[in-house]
Amino acid sequence: MSSKTRQRRGKKQTAPPEATAIRNNASSSEPRQSTDEKTLSQIFWGHPLIVVLPYVMIPYLLYHAYHYVLLQRPELLSPFATLRPALAITEPRQVLIVGTMSSGTTQVAHELSTHFGLEVQHEVSDSTSYFCRDGTVSWFHGIRFLSPPASIERMAPLCVNFTQNMGFHPRMYAAQSCSSWQTWSACWMKSCFEVLQREWGCTQRPNHHCETPFRVTLWQVRHPLRTMESLTAKFCNGKSVHPSLVTFVEALFPSKQKPNTCLEWVAYYVLEYSQAMLLAHQRGDIVHWYRVEETSPCQVAALAGFLNDSSTVPQVAQKCRDNELLQQPMISTQYKINQNVTLTMSDFSNEYARRIKKLIQALGYTEDFK
Repeated sequence: MSSKTRQRRGKKQTAPPEATAIRNNASSSEPRQSTDEKTLSQIFWGHPLIVVLPYVMIPYLLYHAYHYVLLQRPELLSPFATLRPALAITEPRQVLIVGTMSSGTTQVAHELSTHFGLEVQHEVSDSTSYFCRDGTVSWFHGIRFLSPPASIERMAPLCVNFTQNMGFHPRMYAAQSCSSWQTWSACWMKSCFEVLQREWGCTQRPNHHCETPFRVTLWQVRHPLRTMESLTAKFCNGKSVHPSLVTFVEALFPSKQKPNTCLEWVAYYVLEYSQAMLLAHQRGDIVHWYRVEETSPCQVAALAGFLNDSSTVPQVAQKCRDNELLQQPMISTQYKINQNVTLTMSDFSNEYARRIKKLIQALGYTEDFK
C-alpha cells in the first residue's frame, strides 16, 4: 500500500463548508424555536385577563346555572330532591305590595323574605330569573293602577335613556333577549317601551288584564311628611332637584303647572302617587292598605294571604308563634338615608300644605306623628 493511500485513510474526513453551515443552523434553530413557543405561551397564559377570567366566568356560569335550574327547570333535579315548580311570568303569585319611594318597601321585602323564607323580591316580578314566586314589593309596579298614557310619546323619557337608581329596568319584569352585559342599549330601549305598554294602566283596561297577576294587592303607606323627608334627603341638593326624579314624575304625573322647588317636586310626587292608589283602592284594585309604622311582619303576611295559603301556612304561622318580635311593628334597618331632614307644614306653600294635610287625615295620621 502506497504512502499516499495511507495518508488518505488516516486523514480526518470533513464535510463541505455548505453542509456544515446547514447542520449548524438546523441544530441552533431547534432550541430557539422551542424558546419562542414557550415565551408566547407564557405571555398568553400570564396575561392578567386570562388569569382573572376563570375567577369571573366560573362564578358567573354557576350563578346562572343555579337560577336556571331552580327557576326554570327544577324537574332536572327531581330524582334527587323535591323542588318548587317553575312559575311562568303569566302565572299568578300571592301578593303585590306597592308604596311610594321611601315608604319602607325595601324593609317589608326584607322582612317577608328573611324571617318567613318567602320568595318576595323588591321591585322585580320576573319569576324566571329571580326568586319572586311569592310576590313583589315595589313602588314602580304601581303604574298598573295609573291611567293609561294617551300616547307612546309619554313613555319616551323613561326609555330613551336609562335612569339609574329609580327602581325600574325592563329586566325586572320579564326575561329579555338583550345583552345582560349592557346596562342600556337600543335593545333595552325597545324592551322598555314594550314593558310599559303592557304594564302602564293595565288594571284599567276593559279586560282588566295585567301580564303578571297577583292574588292580593296591598298598599303600604308611611306618614307623608316622613316620606317627604327621606325623599328630600335623597333627591335634593340644596334647592336643586335631581333630574331623575323630575324625569319620572313628569312622565307619570304630567301637569301644566310644574313644581318650582325640589321640596315641591317631592311633595307633588307623594301626593299624586298616593291619590292614584287611593282611587285604586276605591275601585277595588287594591284590597287593603296599612300604615307601615304600626304594622308587624305577621300582620303584613296575614293581609297578604299567606296564612290562607296551604303551602305557606305552617311556615309563616309557626314563625309568628315562635318569634314575638315578628308580632311587633317593623323597625327600619334597610336603606336608611335620612339623618337630619325634618319637615313641618310651614315648609310648604299654602296649596301644598292644604293637600298634604288632607292626605294625612285620609291615611289616619296626625301632623306631628313620628
